[in-house]
Amino acid sequence: MKTPLGKKITFLLILSLLTASLVAPITTLATSVPTPVDGRILPPNLTGDTVNWVEIAQYDNYSLIVRSSYLNWYPQPNKYNDPMWQYVPYSGGTTSYAASSLYTRINSWFNGTNPSQYADNLKHDARIRQYSMENNAKLVPGTASTKAGLTNGFSTPSYKQRGTGNDVAFVLSFSESANFISSHSFVRGRMPTTDVSSTIAVANYQKIKIPPVQAPYHASGAWLRSPGDITGTVGAISQELNYRGRAFQQYIPYSQFERAYMYPALWVDKGIFEVKVKATLTIEHKLQDSIRDLVNFTPHKKTTHDVYVGDKIIIKSHIETIDGYDDYIFEPEELEITAGNNTAVIKYLKEIFVE
Repeated sequence: MKTPLGKKITFLLILSLLTASLVAPITTLATSVPTPVDGRILPPNLTGDTVNWVEIAQYDNYSLIVRSSYLNWYPQPNKYNDPMWQYVPYSGGTTSYAASSLYTRINSWFNGTNPSQYADNLKHDARIRQYSMENNAKLVPGTASTKAGLTNGFSTPSYKQRGTGNDVAFVLSFSESANFISSHSFVRGRMPTTDVSSTIAVANYQKIKIPPVQAPYHASGAWLRSPGDITGTVGAISQELNYRGRAFQQYIPYSQFERAYMYPALWVDKGIFEVKVKATLTIEHKLQDSIRDLVNFTPHKKTTHDVYVGDKIIIKSHIETIDGYDDYIFEPEELEITAGNNTAVIKYLKEIFVE
């Protein structure tokens, strides 16, 4: 293709790496119950929430994660993150999780419908919504503080992704706490015992923050969805002075003696942990003044684009000659962004010459 002035147009594609953090996906075989893991941390930039989330178990290609800090619900700005004000009642007198006010508040947080601007709401564009899964947690509450309760409350994902609506976010069960995230568990049925939890469960418990007991109260904790084996009790990860982090149970009236907080959990696709390499692709359009001049180019136009390793991009250019005498449209050029030696590069990189 000839230009009236015999000019030569060269397109240079320059890729500069901004970050290079690749996380290899983990694959496991599906089992009848989730597998406990000394889990990874999901920071706010990967979830869209304001605090870390902790992975505590896996099931097939999905991860069970729990928020590392309690939800704030009290509608006053000067009470935010104040544990003396953010403890919540479990219900209006029922030990049924599905009928509890805790269930309502967890769903309100996930749907972003808490009416107070000073309470926690999950943002509508939070990244975690792209990976959250439907699950059966509401239907599998389990029971607290019994031998059967160690295994009768495991939730599992339904393999259907859903980023809004009820019954996506939930609170853990006694089974899940005792096996995945606790320092001890209290089991009744044979003899009252206090058993040290597994190394994995202890490690996960140490990654979350539950407020300690504050005088004159004698208990604090994170609510669980499992009804207890004593009338009027519900499971909790208790913060009793001698057994902080114990999977046990508490009375549902949050009286002056016992209090607990909301810690939502989610089943998510493991893809949420896969961090892509982000880079900036700078496209420089330059006109060469002479066919023999290989060094001195006159800048014509520069555009930048955010790209990720693995992306395929289409470049279509509309270029005018330096004197505006004529202009040219070039056919789309497909380029694939790849990675090598921690450096983002362009596969099939070409210079396009027009004479």
